[in-house]
Amino acid sequence: MDRYTARMTQHGTTQRERIVNRLKTNLNNKLQDNPSYKTVKLNGEETNLIINTSTKPYYKEFQSLPDQKILAGDYVEWADSMWLVLNADSDDEVYTDGNLRQCQHCIYWQKSDGTIVSRYAYTENASAYNNGEAGNHTITLQSNQFMVYLPYDEETAELDNGKRVHMSRSNSKCKPYELTRPDDVTYGFGKKGVLNIIFTQTQYNQGNDKLITLEDGTQAWICDYIDSSSTPTPPQPSNPDETEDLWNMKINCPNLEIKPTGYPKTLTAILYNTKTGEIIPDIVYEWNIQSDISEFISYTFVDNVLKISLSKEYGDFGDEIAITCSSKYTGQQKTIVITTKGVF
Repeated sequence: MDRYTARMTQHGTTQRERIVNRLKTNLNNKLQDNPSYKTVKLNGEETNLIINTSTKPYYKEFQSLPDQKILAGDYVEWADSMWLVLNADSDDEVYTDGNLRQCQHCIYWQKSDGTIVSRYAYTENASAYNNGEAGNHTITLQSNQFMVYLPYDEETAELDNGKRVHMSRSNSKCKPYELTRPDDVTYGFGKKGVLNIIFTQTQYNQGNDKLITLEDGTQAWICDYIDSSSTPTPPQPSNPDETEDLWNMKINCPNLEIKPTGYPKTLTAILYNTKTGEIIPDIVYEWNIQSDISEFISYTFVDNVLKISLSKEYGDFGDEIAITCSSKYTGQQKTIVITTKGVF
């Protein structure tokens, strides 16, 4: 009886499970004879896919092997081209099917930390689409636009309005395009997904747009390029042990109170030499806000300037907000406390 049970359940414990597993076995045995069975690289690793022909050379439908994981936003390298998985069916109990788009362009950009990154992109002419810009409440449509599809990942997720990139097959001159409409929702299927963005042509900046040579010898235009090798070293006093005595942090604030108006209050921090009064240049400032009413507080900062506001929804008074500014590399810091007041 045990042998019989083992034999009957070797492909599954239920009739449905056995049918599914037999189907997977049959597919694995027969797919290699299919003319559409192709050797590819999936995210850089060699594997196989069923890639079907279509009337459009840049569009292909695919079928995975049983139990093979493939997601929207993956890259498939095949036929001397890079392909982006635009859609992949989440019903993958037996296999996954979906479609590919052939990438025509590799986009390069620089991250805030100076790192140069790139992604292959599928692009379309976007002259018929809204570019996301509005002037005087009238939507602006332009013909010199690209709709771009990229994998959604940690680095592409940082792309936002105003980012400029070079969009051309030629490097003979820079052709900058500015990101004017990001969309990480429409194709956000599954664990990965695809970023759908519109780039609109903008002006070349001779001072900031640079043709650089990467480590692998590739030349690429980087818009708004920052040479990280020339970033100034944070200044240090002649005797580091005397830093605490020589330098002092100060926060300039009009008064130590804030009202729930929704309008920002501006604070400015400076690090200065206590002996000469000279302001220390090239300091990296960091800000920290602590309060029991943080849900009503909004703030932004750029370098040594902080703008903080208190929501109109706040209906109390007398609460305290501790604001600390510190020098990242030299250690000095200053904390002030502002108190909430009524509007009138």
